[in-house]
Amino acid sequence: MRDKIKKAEIKNLDRVLKIIPKNRLWLEITYTDENMNYTDTLHQWEILSPPEWVRKIKTVKVTGIRKNSPPVTLTSFRAKNLIRILTKTNKHHGAN
Repeated sequence: MRDKIKKAEIKNLDRVLKIIPKNRLWLEITYTDENMNYTDTLHQWEILSPPEWVRKIKTVKVTGIRKNSPPVTLTSFRAKNLIRILTKTNKHHGAN
């Protein structure tokens, strides 16, 4: 079952990564801090996360992929990887 979920999330992550240049994704990020769960909703260009914060991420729900498409939920490594990629992309664009 976990392998099936992992394969579906990898496919969804690849789909989300292709849309990043369009700069229209909204992310609902759930993370744990001091044994409490928190959720923040951010636009993709607002993501500039330090590694300490990325390690606390549990799930990321991505909306804005296509009009009327269901949100994509990423967990574990895939969620953290998406946030790392967005942070790197935003730092690069901010440097220009």
